[in-house]
Amino acid sequence: MAKQIDILCSEKTLYDAWNVVKAKGAAGGIDGVTIQEFEKEKRKEIPKLNEELKAGTWKPYPYLEIEIPKSKNSTEKRRLGMTAIRDKIVQQAIRAIIEPRYDEKNKKLIQQRKREFRKIESETSGLLVNKPGTFIGLTSRGITVSEKGKVIAYHHPDNLSQVVITGRGVSLSSNLVDFCLSRKIPIDFFDHHGTHLGSIINSRYMQNTLWNKQSKADAALRNHIALGIISGKIKNQLALVKYFNKYHKNHYPNLQTKLTLVEQEAESFRLWKKSSSATSDVFMPKLIGHESQMAIRYWDYIRELISDDEVEFVRREHQGAKDLVNSMLNYGYAILYVRVWQALLAAKLNPFDSIIHVRQEGKPTLVYDMVEIFRSQVVDRVVISLIQKGQDLEIRNGLLTDQTRQLLVKSVMERLARYEKYQGEEMKMEDIILRQAKLLAKAFVGTDKYKPYVAKW
Repeated sequence: MAKQIDILCSEKTLYDAWNVVKAKGAAGGIDGVTIQEFEKEKRKEIPKLNEELKAGTWKPYPYLEIEIPKSKNSTEKRRLGMTAIRDKIVQQAIRAIIEPRYDEKNKKLIQQRKREFRKIESETSGLLVNKPGTFIGLTSRGITVSEKGKVIAYHHPDNLSQVVITGRGVSLSSNLVDFCLSRKIPIDFFDHHGTHLGSIINSRYMQNTLWNKQSKADAALRNHIALGIISGKIKNQLALVKYFNKYHKNHYPNLQTKLTLVEQEAESFRLWKKSSSATSDVFMPKLIGHESQMAIRYWDYIRELISDDEVEFVRREHQGAKDLVNSMLNYGYAILYVRVWQALLAAKLNPFDSIIHVRQEGKPTLVYDMVEIFRSQVVDRVVISLIQKGQDLEIRNGLLTDQTRQLLVKSVMERLARYEKYQGEEMKMEDIILRQAKLLAKAFVGTDKYKPYVAKW
């Protein structure tokens, strides 16, 4: 409080306050001193006022009461209390000191409420159903999940962004399907292994495609886009490693060494990128080589990070994985993979015309390319956090238990619905994925260069 008094009892503060009062053209008070009169005597009056404040002898004048009409044609009067100019200066000085503190407090309170709302929003934006015999319908009360004719859950339709079905024996009403199609809300189906079985999506995704322009892109453009994708992947892997290292560097003796190796590989890639030529015959093999080396360092760090969590993570395995960590990663990637696929379709791109992965008949290899940018921030982060929080995670006979799958899908969906700052805006991750797909489309048609999403940590 003493510090605030010191600020108040300063001629600079009082002169600043006087300038505000003068600019308003305020009327005087009971002492009869006007703005014009105070202006003439300010070099004497403000130091005097300052001394009174320091000595604690300042006392405000009584209000000068006046009456004015309540409105232009009204005979009723309204009473006003007019403050003396010198007292107005003190009031303005106090306000200038106190108001920013209240504004900052209110700002923090608004931000806190915003975070709370967004947390609730992210937790409720996706609908997950995995129990056989359940029925998903649409009523006047919203989206309902029923079992044996009894409603067991409601979901507000205005906050729905995805329906995920991960088990057999789940049925849907045609009203729900029509509602989802009209709002471009995808309904995605997965099996127990996390394999994507299919989606119900709006046919408008396929209108006015850019497939022809995409197919005619030359090697130099494709190499530039590939460089952007791998650059984004490597930067996001490094960001995630630094994020976890911030909280765990003192708990694992070898973690800092592992981080250094990741940073060295990222720097090696940066230097190569700076001197590389997209028209070189060895460009793509070199690019893939750097991606592979970074992956080795990245997963080596992750292995060390979760080494005491009793999950026995040895190495990264893709198809056919039987351990808990790899199975969770693969299942989470399947959810992300569908989101990226839908974003590419929304951007009018051909999911089967890849840039980095070798094209295979019937395989959406461009999806495989774009997923690389988001793996670490959307799925790896979620899986590692669940493991480190000591969640009840389990795998039996090479399959994730229903409880583990449900928790994983729910967590990944919440991550997709969470906001973060991107290109100067607060955006959901799922919207960032869509924005990235649209940027990729612009690159193919030559209206803009592709810049990958890079996470903050």
